[in-house]
Order: sequence, then C-alpha cells, then structure tokens
Amino acid sequence: MKIKNIVATDLKGNSFKHNLKDITIFTGPNGAGKSSRLDVVPLAMFGYHPAHKRTNGEILEGLGSGSSMTAAVEFDTGSSISRRWQMNKSTVTCDTQGAIPPSVTPLCIDASEYFGLTERERVKLAFKFSQCSTEFGPELVAKTKSLKLDDHDAATEEAIGLVATVIGEDWKLNRQNVSAPEWLETFAEVAKKKCSEAQAGAKRMASTLEGLTELRAQAKQSVNSAAESQLAELNKELARLAGQHQAAVEKLGDVRTKYARKTDLEHHIAGSATQKQLWVENAEAIVALENEIAGYVSETSTLRERIAALQGASRNEHAEIARLKQRIANADMEAARIAELKALVALESKQSKEIASIEKFLNTANKELGQYGKSDTEALHVRLQEAEVALAGCQVNIANDEKLMASLDTKMGELSAKKCCPFCEASEDGWQDRVRIQLQEQFEKVKRSSMKWKREHDDLMSRMTTINDELNASIAADRTIEELARKADKANTTLKLLKADQANALKMISACTPEDVEQLKVRIQELSPQVIDAQIAKEAAALESSKAKDSGVDAKRFKLRELRDRQAQLTSEQELLMRLRGEFDSLQDCTGEAGMALANSVTTWQSEITALQAKIQPLTLEVRQANAAKGEVVAKLKAAEAAERVAKEYVVWREVKKLVDEMQVEAVKESMKPILKHANLIAGSILPSKLEYHDGAIGRWSGRKFIGTRSFNRSDQQVTFAAVSVALASASGSPLKILLMDDLDTVEGKRIKPLFAAIRAAINTKQISQCIACGVRAKEYAGMEGVEVVEL
Repeated sequence: MKIKNIVATDLKGNSFKHNLKDITIFTGPNGAGKSSRLDVVPLAMFGYHPAHKRTNGEILEGLGSGSSMTAAVEFDTGSSISRRWQMNKSTVTCDTQGAIPPSVTPLCIDASEYFGLTERERVKLAFKFSQCSTEFGPELVAKTKSLKLDDHDAATEEAIGLVATVIGEDWKLNRQNVSAPEWLETFAEVAKKKCSEAQAGAKRMASTLEGLTELRAQAKQSVNSAAESQLAELNKELARLAGQHQAAVEKLGDVRTKYARKTDLEHHIAGSATQKQLWVENAEAIVALENEIAGYVSETSTLRERIAALQGASRNEHAEIARLKQRIANADMEAARIAELKALVALESKQSKEIASIEKFLNTANKELGQYGKSDTEALHVRLQEAEVALAGCQVNIANDEKLMASLDTKMGELSAKKCCPFCEASEDGWQDRVRIQLQEQFEKVKRSSMKWKREHDDLMSRMTTINDELNASIAADRTIEELARKADKANTTLKLLKADQANALKMISACTPEDVEQLKVRIQELSPQVIDAQIAKEAAALESSKAKDSGVDAKRFKLRELRDRQAQLTSEQELLMRLRGEFDSLQDCTGEAGMALANSVTTWQSEITALQAKIQPLTLEVRQANAAKGEVVAKLKAAEAAERVAKEYVVWREVKKLVDEMQVEAVKESMKPILKHANLIAGSILPSKLEYHDGAIGRWSGRKFIGTRSFNRSDQQVTFAAVSVALASASGSPLKILLMDDLDTVEGKRIKPLFAAIRAAINTKQISQCIACGVRAKEYAGMEGVEVVEL
C-alpha cells in the first residue's frame, strides 16, 4: 500500500497537489512549504499533528491560514481519506471522509510517538508486537516450586505452593485474552503488589510470632468437664423439640393460607350468574349482526371497471381528434414547403443565378492556374541547407586554426623567455633556434589554412544571399497559387452544395403526395366524446352510492369482530369459574377449628423449649468459663501461625519478583530483536554501529559504552527515528510503511547517498512502502538513482 497523491488547501499558507513516487524529496528555500508537504500525511490520516495540540481549534490556529483547511491522502489501492477543518462562529469542526486500516497507527509514521513513551509503556508496546511463544506461566510456576530458601521448612513449602497456585490461576485466567509477553508484563505488577502487601503484613504481625512453640504445646492440652456431657444431652433434646415446633409452625401456616384461598374462591364463585347472563346476551347480538350482513354483494368493483372502460373510450376519441387536427396542420405545412421548393428550382431564382456566377469564376481560375509552372521552393531550400552546412564547417575550421595559432604563439613566447644552463650555452647545437624555426613554420602553415577557410566562408555567405532572394520570390509565387487554388476549391464546394440543394428539392417535390384536408375535417365531426363523458358522470354517481353502502356493511363487520372477541373472553372466564369451583371443593376440609388445634400444639411445644433453655443456660456458662483459657491460647496460636505464613509468603514473593524481572528483561530483548533487525536495514549501514536494545532504551554501543538516542547528534537521531518508525509499522502488520524525513539537511552530506541506497533496497524488498523527505540541498539529491526531486 502506497500514497499516490497528497492534497492540501490553506495549510501554512499553501495549497497544492503532488503525485508521489517511491522516493520523493521536496526541496526549496526556507519558507517554501517543504514541511507542509509532509504535514499533510499525519493530518489527513490521524486528524492531528505530533508537534501541535490535538483539539480542532488548536490545529486550525497553528497550521491553517484561514477559516478552513483541508488535508487529503489518496492511496494506490483506490481508497482515500480527507479531513476538513472549518471555523463556524467560535467553534471549529472537522469533517472526515474515508478511512484507513486500523493497523495503521501514528507509530507507523512518527517514531517520536515511541520515544515519547515511558519505559513501561515501551515494554507494553514491544510485548504487543512480540512474536514470542514462550509459556511464561508454567515456566514461572516451575521456577517458583524449585526455590530453596533460608530456614526452609514446612511453612516455607506451604507458602511456595500457595504462591505457585496464584501464578497458575492467573495464567489460566488471563492467558486467553493476552499474549504470553503481555501476561508477563502484567504479572510483574501483580508480583510487585503482592510483595508489598506481604511485606507490610509481615511488619504489622512481627510481634505476634513471639512464643509460637509454647503456644503450640498449650493448644495440644485437652479440657475435661462433666458439664460438657450434660450440656450435649440437653442440646440434643432441644434440637428435637425445635424440629417438632418448626414442623407444626409450617403446617399451621399452610392451613391458614388454604383457608384464606377458600374465602377468596367463595367471593369469585358468587358472581358467576352475572357472567353467564352476559355470555348469552353477547351471543344473541352476534347472531343478529350475522343475519343483517349475510348475502350482501358489493357493486363497487363492477362500477369501477365500467367507469375505467368508458374513460378509456373517451381518451381514445379525444386522442383521435388531436391526431386528425395534427394531420391537418402537417398538410398545411407541407403545402407551404412545396411552394418554397418550387421557387428554389426556378430559372430566375437567386440560387440559379449564383450557380452560373460560380461556374464562370471557376473557368477563369483554371486558366490562370495553368499559366504557372512547377515550384522551385523545395530545391532552393535544399541548396540553402547545403550552404549552411558548409558554412558551419568553415566556421569550425577557422576556430580550430585560430586556437592552434594561439597555442603556437604561446609556446614561442615561453621558449624565448626560457634561460639555458651554462652547459647548453657552451654547446654549439643551437637547439632553441631550431625549435623556434619549426614552431614559426608551423604557425605560418596554420595561418595560410585559416585565410583559405575565411575566403571560402565569404564565398558561401554571398551564395546564401543569392539563394535567399530566389527562395523568397518562389515562396511569394507559391502563396499566390495556393490562394487562387483555395478560392477555386471553396467555389467548387459551394457549387456542389447548391446543385445538391436543387436536386433534393426536385426529388422532394416529385415524392410529395398532398393529403385531403376536407375529408379529415369531416372525420372530426363524426366523433362524439361528449356522450361518453355524460355516461361516465352517471356511473360515478352510482359508484359513490355503492361506496356508502360498503362503509355501512364494513362498520357492522367491525362490530361483529368486536362481539366475537368479547364472546371468546367470556367463554374463557366461564372455563376459569369451572376450575375455581373444583379447587373450592378440594378445600372443604380446611376449617377454623383445625387451625385452632394446630395453634394450641405450637404453644405447647414453645413452653417445653423455654423450660429446657432455662436448664441449659447455667451449664453453658460453666462450659464457656472452662474453655475460655484454651480459646485464648488457640486464638494466639492462629494469629502466630498466620504471621508466620505472611512472613514466609513475603520471602517467596520477593524471590518470585526477582524471577519475573529477570524473565521480563530477557523477553523484552527477544521482542525488540525483530524490530531492531528491521530498523538496521536502513540505519545499520549509516550509523557508526548498529542499533541495539539495552536497559530499556534503544541506542548503539561505542566500545564498552552504550549511547542512547537522547545523546545522538541530530544526524544520527534523524536516521534512527525514521528507521524505527518503519520497523514499528512492519511489526504492527500495517500495510502502509511510510518513511517520513523532515529537515533532511541535518543528515551529513557524506551519509545521504548510502542512506538512500539503503532506502531503495528496503523498498525493493517490500520492507518499506515509500519514502517522503524534504531538505534545502537540491543539488545533492538530484543525481541519485530512483529519487524524485520536487523543487518548490
């Protein structure tokens, strides 16, 4: 997926549309609008700009140059997205058309979104994109169970088992909703919280641990008391009486409920005679209405069909009259047209005279054209071109000779100025004189050649002047012939058209057959649509009467439906009354006397329970006093054992937290490897060393020192941020992997060509979709292969 076009209006004072290639660089002086071309992408795709606040008003105020602003992106898939910010009074709205895939996020085009996150947020993001499939939950459980701690005893093993169970349950509960690395990151917070809670609990309960061994010994001692056995027997008897009392109370409640139901049924059954009378009256009304509407047949449909047939006949006769009148009008028009055609072909007509005049002109023109011979223009053009070629050759030879003469003259001057060594001066060879004579001879030879070419140049100039004069005369003659031929062709065309018009007129006159207008008028008189219209009015009155009857019958049918619905309801009520009578008959045994007998039984059992409780109370006090001492010991023992468990849990959770931190560090490194591998496709060959992940940050190693991106120079930061943004886009599964590079001039000049070579390679292997950049140094970018440079 690539961006095909970017479009903007009133963005930072610029309106534009650009077609983008695989690599597009916008260049121009400061203020030309280079950055505006890059700003279109985040504005259109996400509705905000990373360097500005994200409300509509702040975006329009910071980037717009008027009361509205538009940013749009068109993709090579045929889809697009555009946003328009508009000021309406004091409110700014943003209208969006189109959409982008959900996997395309701001991280895909702006790495500052990543570097602006906290360390924990970056870890979450790395885990989100991670392809790691390690089962961290079971691994952590195994490591926890294998822990060997100081003072390792049964309580320690219990704490380890409890913590391992918590880890396993959390893994089973949350693993289906998140990836394994994301679970590990979340559980790191859980372990930290558990560790803090256990530590705080251990501090609070530290004093409770004192004397744990003595408390365990005291808790094993038993308390023997005769009162306990007697109390147990009385409690057993109390439980038996309480059960009988509860059963009697429940039975009494059931009897009371049935008696109340019986009274209610008596009330309902008392009104059954009235319901039956209503049912009989409703049935008689139904029979009466059925008799009234039986056998009724509506005439409305028949009347409508007859009216429709009469209306069709009326329309046909009116249409026939209209057609006859149109034929009469057409016949009058045809007669007038024939008269015009006969006037056109008459011998004394204007058109016949014009034909004769044109034929006379054509005869004269043909005679004049025959007096001119063949044109010499083409041959003169060829001669002139040959002369120009020869002249150019002379000029080249003259320039070469003059250049050679200047070179020889310079050599002779240098030879004269050169001093000889004492040895050369004592020599009798005279080599300098010989060389000077040779140079002088060569100079004279070249001079003679130059004079020869200049004479030939002057002859060619004179010959070209003569040819030009002859050519101009020939061209003037050709123009005269062309003008006369053009007029003759035009006259021929006009003559053919005039003769064709007369021929067509004669043909139309002979083909015309006039229509009998009087006969058509008689036919119109024979038609009488008024009679049909009167019949339609009569049938319409009968239709209205039939509709009124239909309405009356419909009202009676509606009333009949209501009565039938009421009859069905009354029938249902009669059936309900029959069921209620059956239920009433089944409750005849529920009397007030039976209820009173049960109430007396409940009172008797309550008295026995009260007497038994009076016996139990002193024995209970005695047993409680005997067990008070032992209960205090047991309570202290439980508190001490709970404090011991909390202390052991704190030690185990502390070790688990260390294990989770170690596993998380390794998991983050593994998650960042594919992202940094992708980023190094671009940055690896540009930076002094490849990008790596260390201590929660991206950077590079310089010897034994790790340098984070915050300490990079601007050139390294520009390259790194661009590479990381494309890597994050690829990791997120985004179909759009755009490399945006603003202020390309911060990249050192010697890195430009290697940088774009790496970008081209990444585009060819589908690692990057596209690169859009901007900078001032146009000359450095113009010669690079596959780079489209747009100068603003």
